[in-house]
Amino acid sequence: MASREDEVADRLRDSLENLWNRVRRVISMHSSEEMNQPEREVRACVGCLDLKYLGDLVTVPCGHRYCRDCIREFFMKAVMNETLFPPRCCQFQIQLEDNLQFLNPNLVRLFRAKTVEFSTPNRIYCHRPNCSAFIPPANCVDGVGMCHVCHNRTCILCKGPAHVGDNCPRDDALQRLLDVARENGWRRCPSCHAMIERRGGCYHMTWALPFNLEFESRC
Repeated sequence: MASREDEVADRLRDSLENLWNRVRRVISMHSSEEMNQPEREVRACVGCLDLKYLGDLVTVPCGHRYCRDCIREFFMKAVMNETLFPPRCCQFQIQLEDNLQFLNPNLVRLFRAKTVEFSTPNRIYCHRPNCSAFIPPANCVDGVGMCHVCHNRTCILCKGPAHVGDNCPRDDALQRLLDVARENGWRRCPSCHAMIERRGGCYHMTWALPFNLEFESRC
């Protein structure tokens, strides 16, 4: 009787061992297939040096690879600091449209708004100190900028509250600056009213885009 039980136990043990060997072969084959898939390779993020699967890294135009958190950090820093705008790696611009899937909608909206702001010459900001929101060119009509945040109006010439008529109210600080400008022979651009000092060269001035304006600095 004992011999028969031993025989059954041996057969059961052999069956279990064979089954376990088959399971191990299947696991081994599956692991090998995963290792041969490029997206399962492991690489380091250039930004934070964390190890990530290759499929989870983003390749920027210069060829470097960043994790998604570092890509988001690029765009967050760019909207907070104009000197970092637009985001770059190795002087190659990192495009917003190529990374939309990694950025939340609020950051995308803010980045697009900052693109308009940072590319606008002679920017206008709301004159109210507790607002100071950027007023895009589309909101500036007939010399007045309408703030889309607080809905107050700002004069695009003197940057103060909007006023009736072409002449801005007297600004003592501006008047002192104009007096100094006259004493030193400085001119103001007839378009953006920026001060210009000629340190050499001819008197002919050419403003680059967006004005394409030409005038004589001695006139």
